[in-house]
Amino acid sequence: MSRGDVLIVRGNANSGLVGKAGVIDRYPEGCIYPDIAKRIVFRKKGECTVTPEYAVLAWNHSIVHNQVLRRAKTSNGTLKINNRDVKQIILPVPTLQEQNEIAKLAEALDRKIDGLDNVTDAYKQLKRSLMHDLLTDKVRVNNVTLDRIAAA
Repeated sequence: MSRGDVLIVRGNANSGLVGKAGVIDRYPEGCIYPDIAKRIVFRKKGECTVTPEYAVLAWNHSIVHNQVLRRAKTSNGTLKINNRDVKQIILPVPTLQEQNEIAKLAEALDRKIDGLDNVTDAYKQLKRSLMHDLLTDKVRVNNVTLDRIAAA
């Protein structure tokens, strides 16, 4: 396995994880993958290929993931898919330019979400600090302040 390879979860008790894909962005020395991870290679027809970043986005989308779930089987509570199941999955493949644009857009949205998560975490920490100051009597609230808050 190497950087850029796409892996899918071949089996899991959690149906939300069965068939989910990821791309290898680094390959730590001595790292091995369990047998529930499967490397997938996309077939080429003509000139069009599939970029790993787009492949993961499309593969993890509910339209494709539902195809995976319909094929998943279990005998002991662990849902699994096999090679034949994977080969039957239909994946929409736009042009390489469109794939790159979609991947860049998704990456920008992920960065925006991460940034908003950081802001939310900062506000939660601020609230905890203010509540601590209030409850330990470090900060006093007088009736005038409470009246202003109630009027707002």
